[in-house]
Amino acid sequence: MESAHKIAFENTEYLFYGESNDAYFIDLPTFNTDNFHLEAFLAQNQTKAFNCLDVGANIGLTAVLMAHYNPNGNVYAFEPGPLNFKNLSRNILENPLSNLYAIEKAVGSGKGFVNFNIPACGAHSTVLRLEPNNQNYAKVEIVSLDEWIVETNIGSIDLIKIDVEGFEAEVLKGAANTIFMNKPYV
Repeated sequence: MESAHKIAFENTEYLFYGESNDAYFIDLPTFNTDNFHLEAFLAQNQTKAFNCLDVGANIGLTAVLMAHYNPNGNVYAFEPGPLNFKNLSRNILENPLSNLYAIEKAVGSGKGFVNFNIPACGAHSTVLRLEPNNQNYAKVEIVSLDEWIVETNIGSIDLIKIDVEGFEAEVLKGAANTIFMNKPYV
């Protein structure tokens, strides 16, 4: 069952939709306070035009935060989980942000397809490293950031947030050239 939370950044209120049985969504107001250091950094640098990547965007709290404080730049939010992507897309449409884009792909060290665990609520979805064993899963497209950035020609990357439930090393491996060339905040 779907429900909504209102979260404010500065004096702007944003509406977030998610699943009422999702632990992350239930605690969304608390998770917002956990973003204090990121929010402080973005607030200090909001006159700059950053290209930001939110890898493992879930329903978009961090992506919206980055887009709010980065009005002159762009935010690309990667989320492969079908339920989370549905809510991420809705949260982008429902809020007044024209610089936030959702990408329905997993991110790793290469290109292709991977098995992706699909829990009933959306929280804790993850790339499966082993063959599925009686789990609800789907094959999802996976890309490396290095390849995706070249293919889309978006330019330099200034900030990368990664939260992919233990798959971070693979994301970093697939972003090695981007990190070396751009020296983004990670």
